[in-house]
Amino acid sequence: MDCRTCPNTVLLGDSGYHLKEWLIVPAHNEVANPAVHSFNKAHKSTRRIVKNSLGILKEKSPCLHYLRVQPTFAANIFKCCVAKCNFSRDGNEDVGLPDGENEEGNIEVQI
Repeated sequence: MDCRTCPNTVLLGDSGYHLKEWLIVPAHNEVANPAVHSFNKAHKSTRRIVKNSLGILKEKSPCLHYLRVQPTFAANIFKCCVAKCNFSRDGNEDVGLPDGENEEGNIEVQI
């Protein structure tokens, strides 16, 4: 039984983690094998793209640095930040502050 939030998906991890069914890590250094070398190169390239994208997103939405909320609520905040970032990339740089976000980039939640 798969109890993850997004079944049938995998995550890319670095070599500090162990290989799991849902986590793909780079293969051990076997550069003599061309298939392993190609896999590691593709893995590194993909991870770099994801890491750079998250860096850009965190730069545009500093509230992502300090999220201390439930995972489902964090996912909604993340989606809003992605939409805000995409909107600003479409040439509309003045997107303003979302409702509930103050000048420091902290999200204020009213309960």
